[in-house]
Amino acid sequence: MNLTQIDNRLNEIDKILEDNSKRRIDIEPLIESLEAELENYKSEMNFLSSQWNMYVKEEKALRNERNDFTDKEKKIKQEKMYEEAFKKCPSFLEAMETPLQKYISKNHSNIFGIANVKPEAVIKDIEARLEAYSKPGVLPNITMAEIKDCQGAYNSLTKANCKLEIDKPEKWELDKNTNDFRIQNNFNTLFSNRNFKQVILKV
Repeated sequence: MNLTQIDNRLNEIDKILEDNSKRRIDIEPLIESLEAELENYKSEMNFLSSQWNMYVKEEKALRNERNDFTDKEKKIKQEKMYEEAFKKCPSFLEAMETPLQKYISKNHSNIFGIANVKPEAVIKDIEARLEAYSKPGVLPNITMAEIKDCQGAYNSLTKANCKLEIDKPEKWELDKNTNDFRIQNNFNTLFSNRNFKQVILKV
């Protein structure tokens, strides 16, 4: 490279460096501005993330509370349906009448002999005993304890049947039949107790 070529090249470099310097002067404030804007965006993102987490947490709590409220309302409604269905069922004494009649008819000769046993009179006697037992300070005897146990089981199983008939879960009919069998078995067990036989004979 000769002197002229060197000078020409130096002039080219000077021009490039001058343009470079001007462009850098133009870009530097833009970079500073963008960096500041980026920091603003970062701060806003931090706020949005915090806000997101806070409201997601609140939303979850509110949905759980709403579900609890809805479940509670549903449960209250179901319990009311069960209660209304139970009210339509035969009472303990009404349900006792048919199996008692069958028991008396079947065992009249070998247990009750010539006694004239009337199921309706027995039912009426038991009703009076239950009413007396419900008064404060009245202590139950063995017979009343057995009758109350049978009544409690009857009410519990009948309520369970009402629930089965309304909800209709899988195999509910089988469960209902099992409960019905247990009710009849409880009556038969009560009737065959020695103390209850004495109640029948005294009526």
